Amino acid sequence: MRVLVLLLCLTAVTTLSGQKPQVGLGSHNAVNLTNRYGDHLQPVSIWLRRFEGLAPRGELTDPWREQRPFEATALAVDPHTLWMADFLPDERFVDHITVGVDGKLKARLHARFVDAFGWVLKTDKPMPGVRDLQFVPVADIPSMEQLVSVWRSREDAGWALTATHTAGRFRTDRRGPSWIVGSGVLLASLKDGPVGFSFDRSCLVDTDRATWPGAKLKEAALVTQERYGVLQTQWRDRAEDLLPTVRIVLSDEQEESARRQSMWDGDDEGGGPNLIDTSGYVIGPRRVLVHHSLSRAQALRIESIEVVHRGHSHEAKFIGAYKDFGAFICELEEGTDLPQAVRLEHTEPLGHNQSLLMVAADHSSGRRRVWVEFNRVRRYLAGYRNVEEPILYSFQRPGAIAVDVRSDQVVAAVVEVRRVQQERHWRRSGTVDLRVMTGAEIAEMVQAAEYDPQLRPGDKEERKQVVWLGVNYQELDRDLAKMYGVEIKTRGGTRGVLVNHVYAGSPAARIGLAVGDVLLQFTDPKSPDPVYIEPRGDREYRFPPPPELGEAHFGDYLAMAGPPWRNVRNYLQKRLTKIGEGQKISLTYLRGSDETTVEVTLEASPPDAQSASKQKIEPLGVTVRDLTYEVRDFYRLPADATGVVVAKVEPGGAAAVANLVPHAVVRELGGRPVKDAADFKKHAEELLASGTSSIEVRMEFFGRSRLLRMVPGAD
Repeated sequence: MRVLVLLLCLTAVTTLSGQKPQVGLGSHNAVNLTNRYGDHLQPVSIWLRRFEGLAPRGELTDPWREQRPFEATALAVDPHTLWMADFLPDERFVDHITVGVDGKLKARLHARFVDAFGWVLKTDKPMPGVRDLQFVPVADIPSMEQLVSVWRSREDAGWALTATHTAGRFRTDRRGPSWIVGSGVLLASLKDGPVGFSFDRSCLVDTDRATWPGAKLKEAALVTQERYGVLQTQWRDRAEDLLPTVRIVLSDEQEESARRQSMWDGDDEGGGPNLIDTSGYVIGPRRVLVHHSLSRAQALRIESIEVVHRGHSHEAKFIGAYKDFGAFICELEEGTDLPQAVRLEHTEPLGHNQSLLMVAADHSSGRRRVWVEFNRVRRYLAGYRNVEEPILYSFQRPGAIAVDVRSDQVVAAVVEVRRVQQERHWRRSGTVDLRVMTGAEIAEMVQAAEYDPQLRPGDKEERKQVVWLGVNYQELDRDLAKMYGVEIKTRGGTRGVLVNHVYAGSPAARIGLAVGDVLLQFTDPKSPDPVYIEPRGDREYRFPPPPELGEAHFGDYLAMAGPPWRNVRNYLQKRLTKIGEGQKISLTYLRGSDETTVEVTLEASPPDAQSASKQKIEPLGVTVRDLTYEVRDFYRLPADATGVVVAKVEPGGAAAVANLVPHAVVRELGGRPVKDAADFKKHAEELLASGTSSIEVRMEFFGRSRLLRMVPGAD
């Protein structure tokens, strides 16, 4: 027995015309409406499945996980045809569709409306009790206040029918005035019969522009499944020309010692992958707009770029990365022209409910896939920086192009917008800001060429270069905070770091920072929020090794444990390096209870133990680096002290046999002072060429000086 939910609407709403709606639907009329149209409002159940290992997304996720169908209401307009709201599932995830309360009648997706947010379903067999619906002509449709709404919904007791007056909430937006009636609602006149069907929540008052009148829907343009399949095939093929794969090869600058330090100090920046496969779209015979948001570290490490077009690789050069968008331009070599380009000419804003084909090349699974999916413009919203932008019903990937279904032309594309905010939080959140931009807007972006000077490939030295403040620090706790009189402002020692060393000649020394100061926060020019300084991942190393280790394994222990000096590439230095050399920050610190904010211009750090020049002497089995500021400081050497630090000792080599250990300082070789790594190598080669049987080396380690003899060829 049909469950009737009779809602008596006694609301009087004054309309734009000054008329009042009909008051009191009455139980008799409500029963007649539900009896008359109940068989035409059919429950639809869409059963879901996986496709190529992928699970349904969006609204379909929960029903699929819970092994139940996605349910909606459709309007049967004849015994074999239903209209229902388009919730934009990828039909590859649709296993089958059933119609009716009992779900025994099978149905299939037949077509999509081009201008209305709706589907057309076809049933294999006629639906019982359904006749052809004859809609009131558009010109004869009475005012919305005179209409009634009938819909079916899932309630606790089962599927229920509701009838009420349509007059209710009213709003005006960029499309014009409209009534809020809900989705999947049959609109009817008590006197004349069915008037229309609401696919969306709102119905425009202007029936000439509205898509809800049934008479218009009967004649509306459709994209049948057969036509959709043809379009998908065509655009998958065209994507091979318009959306080539772009392969970005990154240099691997991390060496063994650096990787070992990263493991110890909690560095999560890492070297990352050395090969990035992404896609772009061709905007000229030789130019490709690549939709990949480069970090500064990635940009500096770009070694080469290849554009792969229909299986053929073409070298390309980096032109520039945009400041405000997650994209960059690359250009093929002269004489290498690509056959087709995306035409960036469309200037008209996208229309509400405009039907689009979204075409994107995806490499997230490790191989190239071209996706061609149906989508629509849902609404317009004021987005980032108050830009009014179209919002699509279904989330899209950066770099997807939007093809108008009617004209079969590219009208827009999805671009990632770079927000001004804390980069670390942004990366961890896993989200991006996407904007749908018309072809003309993208052409304007390309023409403006507002590139970020920080995002560019660098040479080997630039890749190693970091920005510094010039301090070492340690974690605060409640006792230290109380001792230095900063307990309140550091929230009991939970915020800020305690400076325990200031390097001479550093920016910190010039602004007057001293041991005992507490660094609280700094302002990033790219972020509206302060960045709180934390000892994140900055760990100390334990020296000397345990006594039971024995001298024979001393060098092995040192090679595994990493350098004894504090790694100056700490959390603070990494954050400052991301901001970039030459940028200005405001640094806030405490000295006792006094809080001070100073402006600091960021500078490139002098070479450190990871970036200093190195030399390898194969016959001796040793690699050395130039002496750097933090190594001198650790060994309490003068600022102008010369020498080298042992970076690596090859097992079984002459240096290892002589017990030369990693991280020791060598200031003399063969009785002669050593200036730097290059001088060490030159002198070692001269001694080896002279045929000497042994080479004397003076090693300094942990305050002790020791004389060793290396025998070339000893093992």
